[in-house]
Amino acid sequence: MKLNNKVALITGASQGIGRAIALNLASEKINLALVGRNEAKLKTVADECIKFGVRVKIYPLDLADTSKIPSLIESVKADFNSLSVLVNNAGTYANGNPFESNLKDWDYALDLNFKAVYHLTNQALKLISENDDGAIINISSIAGQMTYKGGEIYCATKYAVRAYSNCLFESVREKNIKVTCIFPGYVNTEMGRGENLDESKMIQPDDIALTVNSFLKTPLTACQTEIVIRPQRTPYK
Repeated sequence: MKLNNKVALITGASQGIGRAIALNLASEKINLALVGRNEAKLKTVADECIKFGVRVKIYPLDLADTSKIPSLIESVKADFNSLSVLVNNAGTYANGNPFESNLKDWDYALDLNFKAVYHLTNQALKLISENDDGAIINISSIAGQMTYKGGEIYCATKYAVRAYSNCLFESVREKNIKVTCIFPGYVNTEMGRGENLDESKMIQPDDIALTVNSFLKTPLTACQTEIVIRPQRTPYK
């Protein structure tokens, strides 16, 4: 895919992985539609990206409220008139078990981590032309390939993203639209850090951004439908 002057919509763009992807794509001269819950942080990221000479628009929005997604896409259409790349990165973490859990938190995790992905993708596909190169990138988690005690809802949402991504690939592959699902291990972000983890040995947000960049530049004859990224060295202290 030739990246210059394309338009990418990135969710969860106000910090962490989303911010890193935004800056990387801006450096490739991709125009950006940035979505996130924190307007002030979005503005900061937008200002950083604009320095690369690209157009940037921000859309403060909690995607867990899926009813607002159609109007979001209408705004992107009005602002850019096209879309080539969708990065579904927004997410949240919720733990607990069937005996002790906050079901409101579980429902919110389901809404943001999974329902928002397919609602937004469904709407975004209306802007991604099959006459152009397109790509949909879903950021899952290594928890989308393994389970653990207390991870019932988080793992369920990430497994769901994996299944959805693989089905989506089959549905759009003949329309020149690539689809991948990325499964990072421990990433050095606000959500990923822990007292028992060495941040210097964790995956860095820029590592994910470089992976996205590489995926977009893969020739149209091939598509990495799943990409697993693990820390090279164990991050446990």
